Amino acid sequence: MSWFKNTLSNLVSGGVIVILGLCFPVIGASAAERVTYDRALITKLPSTNDEVGIAFLKTANNFPDFGTIVEDTDAYRNLNPLAQQDYKSKMVNKLQNSFMTFSPKKSDLIIRVKVNVLFKKLANGEGIIQLKTFPDDPVYFPFYFAKYPIALIVKDMELFRELHLDKADTDIVYSRLSLSGDATLLLQLYVLAADDTKTIKLDNIPQYPLLAEIGYIGLLNSQAEQIWAWRNGRLGGKKITGSDRGSLVDLVPADRAIGK
Repeated sequence: MSWFKNTLSNLVSGGVIVILGLCFPVIGASAAERVTYDRALITKLPSTNDEVGIAFLKTANNFPDFGTIVEDTDAYRNLNPLAQQDYKSKMVNKLQNSFMTFSPKKSDLIIRVKVNVLFKKLANGEGIIQLKTFPDDPVYFPFYFAKYPIALIVKDMELFRELHLDKADTDIVYSRLSLSGDATLLLQLYVLAADDTKTIKLDNIPQYPLLAEIGYIGLLNSQAEQIWAWRNGRLGGKKITGSDRGSLVDLVPADRAIGK
């Protein structure tokens, strides 16, 4: 547990998660700072229980008995005994390969979830969007793998609950956000730390923490257009002068742009 606490910079203390906000200017960007539309990311499928579980175990330096893990699944138990061995062999190889190739610094986890966005256009032409789906801290997503109930905790998510937009961004959000405010939240996450020795209670449920930081966060409409988004410059996106943070993304897909 000691290395985990050090890695989280005291984000975990006595089994209680404390998410610390970062001090940087209000998130925004000029047109020159906007990140291009990333079709591969936008269309990427959400991470599965297996993928999050592998990320958790690899980050916690826990190399498990994958044979036992497979045998504990309903998919294995429901098979004809003659087919179980072949299934087990294939799944063990798949899980072992996933474990060996997962890299916390390079491998991402993808979350896609339906959200509702409140949008307000101000008298000066600027705007505000509010994300009300996740009212409490910390923001996390529950997974279950190999008898581990896992809480995938999103660091600094509270910074994105209310966003102030310039006039250009306001016009883009106004044109792409549905009247109902319904959208898909896309998160690209990179894991920071995990603890497989002690649970924390979230919503009164003991769970093992897997802390991750945001590489990309975006709001998409039903046509897969980016309503609004932000990329973490420190993780490879374009940096804004004087900040280690990325920029707003509001570009339409190339094949939907005017003249295409």
